[in-house]
Formats: sequence, C-alpha cells, structure tokens
Amino acid sequence: MKVLIDLNIFLDVIQKNSDFYKNSSAILSKVLTKEIEGVLTGNALTAIFYAVNKFSDLQRANDMVDWFLANFEVSPLDKTVFINARNSDINDFEDAITAFSARFSECDFIVSRSLFNYANLPVAVLTPEELLNRIQKD
Repeated sequence: MKVLIDLNIFLDVIQKNSDFYKNSSAILSKVLTKEIEGVLTGNALTAIFYAVNKFSDLQRANDMVDWFLANFEVSPLDKTVFINARNSDINDFEDAITAFSARFSECDFIVSRSLFNYANLPVAVLTPEELLNRIQKD
C-alpha cells in the first residue's frame, strides 16, 4: 500500500503534539517497518526543514531531511502537478498540490488529519486512525 502522508502528520511527530502524536507516529512506524510505502511532497520536505531549523538548529534540520530521504519516497513537483492543482475544484492550492502529487505518484491513499480540506479528490483521504484500522484488517 502506497500512501502520501500529509505534512500535519509529520509535524505531529516532530513537535510531539500530544493530541495526535500516538497515531501519527504509528503511521511513520508502519513506513519504517515497510508495512506501507510512505510518500511525501517536496514542499512538505522544505517545510519540515524550515520548522526544524527555526526551532532547533541547522545540523538537526539537515539530519531530519537526510532521515526523510532515506525512508520516504518524495513525490516530484512538476508542471503537470501544478497545472492540475490550479485547474481543480480544490479551494486550497497547497491541498490541491498534495492531492495531485498523490495521484501522479500512484498512491492508494492520502493520510491527513484535515479531511475537510479534501473534497472531490482524485485520491481517497483517510485519517491516521482509519489507515491504521485498514492496515490491521489486511
């Protein structure tokens, strides 16, 4: 199963967000144990670098990027993704980029806590809890 993981899931773990940490970290663990193939967008990687560098230091930010590159596929952001995102009915441009990145990376699902941001998408969106339940059933 190939899953594009939304930025909010990564930030839950990096920032140790107590409300969402458990399920978000479980999703990342499923990637590390190869139970699912994890994908992130290039703009998520730059956002992670920026956040870690701002609140920690450059070495930790570089280490974090290296860790993600070693463990996750990065969906390319090319002109096709941007054109489809721009021409879609998705109101939020960043969400549209995430949706079309998932589509063109042939992901089965997007995992996100922000389901309300993703209506009429080319790829189904699951919460971390929904994805964990689906994995458990398989």
